Amino acid sequence: MRKITKRSAAVIAASALAIGGAGAAWAAWNLTGSGSTSAKATSAQKLTIDNVEVEGLSPGNKSNIKFTAKNPNAFPVQITGINITGIDSADCAASNVVKQTFTLPAPAALTVGAAAGAVPGSKDITLTDAIKMVADADDDCQAALFTVSLDLDAVSAAV
Repeated sequence: MRKITKRSAAVIAASALAIGGAGAAWAAWNLTGSGSTSAKATSAQKLTIDNVEVEGLSPGNKSNIKFTAKNPNAFPVQITGINITGIDSADCAASNVVKQTFTLPAPAALTVGAAAGAVPGSKDITLTDAIKMVADADDDCQAALFTVSLDLDAVSAAV
C-alpha cells in the first residue's frame, strides 16, 4: 500500500472541502418559507376648525374669513368643500350679514398634513369675500361680535 504524503492529504482534504461546500451551497438555494398576517385599518377622525376670524366687517363691504383647519389623522387630507353654516350675533340681527358665493382656494392650499409627510397637521385658510354686511345694517351692528360657523368636506390625499 502506498503511503499518504502530506501533499496528498492536503489535496484530498481540499477536494473533500470543495465537494462538501458545493453541497452546502446547493442546499442553501432550496430554502422556502411562508407566512401571513392581518391588519386593521384605522378609522378617520373629523377635521377641526380653530381661530376663525372675519376681516373688516362693515356696511356694504365683503369680508374675508380666515381659519385654521386641523387634521388629526395619520394621513393627509384634501378639503373639497367649505360651507358657512351660520352667522350669529347676540347684538346684531343675522339678516345684517349674508353669505357670499366664494371660490375655494387652489387644491394644494387645501391639503392638510402633506407637507414633508407632516401628519397630523394644520393649515391656515382664507376665504376671500366670503360674507358681506348689508349696506343699511342696523346701528346695533356697530362693534357687534359675530360667530361664524363652518363645515368642511375632505377626502384622503396622496402624499
